Amino acid sequence: MTQNHFIEILLSGGWTMIPLLGCSILSLAVILERAFSLRKNNVVPSFLITLVENSKTPEEIERILKAGGRRPSRDLSKNNPTGRLTDLGLSQKNLSKEENEKAVELAGRIEARHLESGFLVLEMIAVVAPLLGLLGTVLGMFDVFAVISTKGIGLAKEFSGGISKALVTTIAGLVIAIPTLIAHTFFTKKVENMVLDMETCIGITLAKIYHE
Repeated sequence: MTQNHFIEILLSGGWTMIPLLGCSILSLAVILERAFSLRKNNVVPSFLITLVENSKTPEEIERILKAGGRRPSRDLSKNNPTGRLTDLGLSQKNLSKEENEKAVELAGRIEARHLESGFLVLEMIAVVAPLLGLLGTVLGMFDVFAVISTKGIGLAKEFSGGISKALVTTIAGLVIAIPTLIAHTFFTKKVENMVLDMETCIGITLAKIYHE
């Protein structure tokens, strides 16, 4: 299939291909951005939980965060959610455990919301793209029946043009929706696992602060 032939097939889908193209571009942009942002070392550095577990005092955890663990150029208390929440818990050790936990929990919800940025867009595209494809199908079939009602069934070219529009838009909608839905599900599960790791790290820190 040549490039020109491929473009002709897309154009045969009619105007519904325009929003479908927009959905595909937006979906790809969000997927690439989330894939980069949700790398494990950007959210829960692989070595941080181990270092926190092996620390004997809250002060030692603070030194680890400020020193960047295995990456001295990084301040773990600022450039990743787990470090920020752990640092928050350490900075409020003068509070009671219950007050500290509530403050960290609230901050954790905000961090989790940031991790889920773009998920709503992916969810909407996964729903809207097949509907746009279905709309294109209905419009294509409408063209088919319009040709039949005015010129009969002998005009194969016009008849096949309507069928082509119906098939192209349906396929395009599904091709966009399926990987978008897979990406949404994958990222959702990944964030859930990361949040669990964050809670583990913070829980260990609070236990050391209050000598549990």
